[in-house]
Amino acid sequence: GRVAPARDPVAAKLIIRCVRRVQRSRIRGLRRDCLGRGAVLFVLLRRAGYDVSLCFGVGRPADRFAGHCWLELDGVPFLERRDPTVQFGEVFRMPFPAPGDASSSTHHEATRSA
Repeated sequence: GRVAPARDPVAAKLIIRCVRRVQRSRIRGLRRDCLGRGAVLFVLLRRAGYDVSLCFGVGRPADRFAGHCWLELDGVPFLERRDPTVQFGEVFRMPFPAPGDASSSTHHEATRSA
């Protein structure tokens, strides 16, 4: 099997800072939403040794149907101002947890009964 690289906190800080800076830029066509940010950080942080998950959820914040994606690290939302699981029920995550994995317990009943 493949051995995961050790966590590199210096690289992680640089990655996060760079992604935030690019998202604040005026580059046309750049995705500045949770999906754009989450997908880029998911790939780069995993390469830096962080076993993050990219979670996707749906909910009704402010009485409107909406979707959101967020990162989780060690089973808790990562780089979020507020816990997104309060307003969004998780429907999918990458990578998908192995059966019996402790993180699979965060999936909602709909995913378990499917």
